Amino acid sequence: MKGYQLAQVNIAKMLAPIESQVMADFVADLRRMNALAEQSTDFVWRLKEADTNATSLKVFEDDLILSNTAVWRSMEALFNFT
Repeated sequence: MKGYQLAQVNIAKMLAPIESQVMADFVADLRRMNALAEQSTDFVWRLKEADTNATSLKVFEDDLILSNTAVWRSMEALFNFT
């Protein structure tokens, strides 16, 4: 599909505050997955702050976070990544 890109948005409902031990594995995996995505050939962009993710952005109620917002060159590119 020429001239188009695919935006991906993942929203997560937290089980506990982001800095808690309950969320530690999620936060660690989020960092790892973001790094893998950025290394992918057809990855374009992702929303992030200085701490390398966007979980501190408050766009929803307290227990919902943006766990990932990214842009890919095509649906196939996102499919191949996942």
